[in-house]
Amino acid sequence: MSSSSTNSVIKSWVIYASSADDTRRIQRVVDTIFSDYSYYMEIEWSQYGFSPPQNHNVLGAWRKDKSVFVFLLTLNDISELLLYVAGDAGEIALVEHNIADLKKIIKAEDKKEREI
Repeated sequence: MSSSSTNSVIKSWVIYASSADDTRRIQRVVDTIFSDYSYYMEIEWSQYGFSPPQNHNVLGAWRKDKSVFVFLLTLNDISELLLYVAGDAGEIALVEHNIADLKKIIKAEDKKEREI
């Protein structure tokens, strides 16, 4: 990742999926959580100076203006996901609220699924 901002921060969270269906569900939830962000297409990565770490499959990428860049990546296999967030430190603090919402939604869906 490169950036001209000296106040840039990188944070990441690992999410474990139990199946390919679970991975797709998590991907859908992440897409919903970041619905107010723009999709961040690969052709824009050099323009904005933020790209995901090498050697990972990108399942989704979003940006908020030029301040925060979010990537959902696979790690070793499809069941290990990495939510990788880079950008302005103040904006990333706000993203952490989205991550808390993500955890709540996944936990609620897991509970609902076990009850069925």
